[in-house]
Amino acid sequence: MVWRCETRIEKGKDACANSPTLDEEWIKKVLGETVCENGAYDESVIRDKVDIIQIFNSYSIICYKNEEQAKIFF
Repeated sequence: MVWRCETRIEKGKDACANSPTLDEEWIKKVLGETVCENGAYDESVIRDKVDIIQIFNSYSIICYKNEEQAKIFF
């Protein structure tokens, strides 16, 4: 399974032409290490703590509900 840009899926390639496709296992590993306290991916913890994940060409930004952010480079 892969993660794709929601804007690209809903509005087409022209709306988000440069969106990368991410491997689900990789993003789960990153979220587990970055967001979850024990380092293991836990979807309920992610839902409780994360507001949005922004994906760019060479990095992503995890925006927390408490307004903090974490920048992750690929």
